[in-house]
Amino acid sequence: MSLESEPEPEPPHLTATSPFAPPFRYGLSFGASNAFTWMIALGTPMVLLCEQLGATTFQVGLAYASVFLLLPVQVLATGLLPYLGYQRQMMLAWGLRSIFLFIPLGLALSRPDDPPPWMAMLMVASIILFSLFRAMGSALFFPWMYQLLPMGLRGRYYTTEQALTGIAGCLTMLLSAGLMALLSPWTAFALLYVLALLGSAGSVFFISRLPHVEVKQRFDLRLMAREIPRLCLRPGKFRQYMWLVLSVAAVGNAFAPFTTYYLRVHAELSDGRILVFMAVQVVGSVLGALLLRNFIDGLCARPVFKLFLILQALVFTYWLLLVHGGSGWLDWLPVAYFVVGFGAALNMQGNLKYSPQLSNDAQRALVLAIHSSVVGFLGGLAPILWGWFLKEPGPPARMNIEHFSYYLIASIVMMVVLFPFFGRLKESAPQPLPAFDSSSVLRPFRWVAVSINLVPRGNGHDEDDPKPAAETAEK
Repeated sequence: MSLESEPEPEPPHLTATSPFAPPFRYGLSFGASNAFTWMIALGTPMVLLCEQLGATTFQVGLAYASVFLLLPVQVLATGLLPYLGYQRQMMLAWGLRSIFLFIPLGLALSRPDDPPPWMAMLMVASIILFSLFRAMGSALFFPWMYQLLPMGLRGRYYTTEQALTGIAGCLTMLLSAGLMALLSPWTAFALLYVLALLGSAGSVFFISRLPHVEVKQRFDLRLMAREIPRLCLRPGKFRQYMWLVLSVAAVGNAFAPFTTYYLRVHAELSDGRILVFMAVQVVGSVLGALLLRNFIDGLCARPVFKLFLILQALVFTYWLLLVHGGSGWLDWLPVAYFVVGFGAALNMQGNLKYSPQLSNDAQRALVLAIHSSVVGFLGGLAPILWGWFLKEPGPPARMNIEHFSYYLIASIVMMVVLFPFFGRLKESAPQPLPAFDSSSVLRPFRWVAVSINLVPRGNGHDEDDPKPAAETAEK
């Protein structure tokens, strides 16, 4: 067996019928407060602070890629669960990651007129270390709440969490834009990282208020090490799908940091304006996820992927026109960012629909963890390599616009080439979406992180759904 588990009785003392009742409201509060932290520490404000410190495109790519490159740590960290448990391991991980928020705060408070090169390197190092300790706990909260929630409450809880996380994410971007508009950049960045620290402290507090549960399931890490080469090298659904997703990640993972870098350095847009665009993208992601969930259960994954590829190709084409067509195309940026957000929701939900079909029920958690780790790590190399390719030699730090055009053209070609291949994916009848960690709707191309958890997905049916499970086996 790839996953050790045993039947789990419903907790007799947790019988609340509202997601806002204790102790479940502490889980909702954790999701909202945590959104403030990671959207600042790992999102657009982080990229803008790197640029303010004079970081090159290579350094920005390395910082942005740290979340992807450290996804395998999420799997390895499950080995500590039998000794620490959900609560202690998450509190330890979240407490340690908070330490590294003081580094960008200190850099902002120093207010350098001409930042020396070591400041950008220190900023990148702090992001990597933040991501390292984040990875130790980020795969634990979803299965923890899954065990805590009564079966009849899970659907309402995750729907509520989606809404609250989306609101918190949008407010973070709007607040960031407001601070950038009203204050000097260094003061605004300092206040943002104070907010990130407060969000991190709140997250630890809310974790401490959740009940302890026994760890019922864990990965067999030795078996996982043996299965990785077998799954990745053997012809079949897994390998086919892995290469398709990696091909999308090869261009998609680099899109967010370098378009932000272009707008700030070359188009010379203000930090506040860029953050407003990011808020529009968040709205697109959240609305897309919520609207699609109302009818996506009746669709196969193939049309969802096809629509995503079409939208991505249109967005890359728009950016190519923006780079070469002058400032008149800037007026369409809000529409482009909304489409990026909506497309991210399509990509995430298409993957969540199709990935459970890569294995049978008994091996599903292990196979999805392997898929996410491989795709996350190899896909995480893309921002680093593209960052090196886009780097303009010599100070000041700038982007090679000709090379950026090549990147956009390559991205358009990739979407067109992949279109028929995604259309050939073999899949069973449409399956309902499984419950998922709603924070993923705010992070384009980071959906892979939600697949690394200890909850066996079954066939994708929610526990509230009385329909029988239909086992699918990898062909």
